[in-house]
Amino acid sequence: MAQMGEFTTLQFKYITDAIADEQGTTLQPLHTIYFKEHKLRKQDQRYPQGRTLFVLNPPVHAENVLSQVFEAAAGAPVEVTLTQMTVGSKKKMTSKTVPVCYIIFSKANHLKAALKFAQKGNVVDLAAPAAYSKSAAIKAHLADVVYEPNALQAEVDAAVAGFDNDTEKGKFEMLALSKPDSEGWVTVTSSRRRAGPITLEKVGSAAAKKRRHKRAKGTEPIDFYRFQKLDAQKEKLALLRKQFDEDRHRMELLKGSRKFRPY
Repeated sequence: MAQMGEFTTLQFKYITDAIADEQGTTLQPLHTIYFKEHKLRKQDQRYPQGRTLFVLNPPVHAENVLSQVFEAAAGAPVEVTLTQMTVGSKKKMTSKTVPVCYIIFSKANHLKAALKFAQKGNVVDLAAPAAYSKSAAIKAHLADVVYEPNALQAEVDAAVAGFDNDTEKGKFEMLALSKPDSEGWVTVTSSRRRAGPITLEKVGSAAAKKRRHKRAKGTEPIDFYRFQKLDAQKEKLALLRKQFDEDRHRMELLKGSRKFRPY
């Protein structure tokens, strides 16, 4: 049993649905459902508080399968209601519809018994539905996606070990290149990714990006029309002339205020 936030997990398997992998190991596909007690501020009369479970990830033939699962867990008959729920993100403006189930028990202690059963980590064995057992497509799909846990863990460990070996091998190669050769030359190496040769296209794109950045910050005015550019140039020339006249007048005052002081 694993606790996923507020949800409790329960696994079940079809006892007539064993398949074999490429090595001939018999696999028993498990289906995991996630459920919690259904509680709302404004309780719906269809789902009485204290006697209803909210279930995510319902299986195929949910009404029949889940009634068997929770009857085995609680030891009492249950009522199963399959419906659709819309979930999504308001920020990303996305939504989708997912199937959910409500399990209604006749008594509150039956609900508590089902939760206690799941908390023990029990796996429920079920007889596969007729349509499920006879479907060659479903069995072919299970043969592709279901893995024996130990074999899958061994495959993952081998992949991680291979990656670590390749990384260490690359480090040793870089270290060997950094040592001086017989003539005393040392090959300069770098573990950083190279950006490639500098081209005119890259320089132009970098300059354009810098201009866009300045405009976004508001440090560079945006003139869309030619007369705006001409007006800006005239204003700049007028300002320069004014500064020049002020500087010339200041110099004349300094020259006029000079006095001969021999001592």
